Amino acid sequence: MPFDFIAIGDVDIDEYMHINPTDADVVCEINKEECKICLDYADKIVVDKFEASVAGNSANVAIGCNKLGLSTSVYSELGDDPNAEKIINYFKGQGIDTSFCKKNPNTLTDVHPIIVYKGERTIFSYHGPKKYTLPKWEFPKWIYYTSLAYGFESFQEELVNYVKKNPEIM
Repeated sequence: MPFDFIAIGDVDIDEYMHINPTDADVVCEINKEECKICLDYADKIVVDKFEASVAGNSANVAIGCNKLGLSTSVYSELGDDPNAEKIINYFKGQGIDTSFCKKNPNTLTDVHPIIVYKGERTIFSYHGPKKYTLPKWEFPKWIYYTSLAYGFESFQEELVNYVKKNPEIM
């Protein structure tokens, strides 16, 4: 079945750790633009609230397009772990096709720990190495291409050539 929309990009699990304002300090330089969050070294920091969600540009855009009524799929290279299953099950629950979500043996799905302190987020971003390959899909109407891990260059070249050969794809 051809899809209206295919989102291409890394999908991850964002893990939000809301820490108590008494367990950290924000220290700023004189100009107040260069601020840092400071935690006591080698300490146990209390997390007031913890939540996790499926994330990534391709996931967010795919969900939005699906809600607009477009038949939607996502291409992403995942690990072979419970987080990959969580992502795939989440997409299926949203009505998004997962046939291009590839599980790679002996790898982990990307996880981004995020410290939330006084309403601001500090994100620890990890994109593990992946081998991207252009899936064999029927011509979609639209392709959305976003962030991938290092080593994406040959995939990007292949994708650009594919789109040039199929100018009807937006």
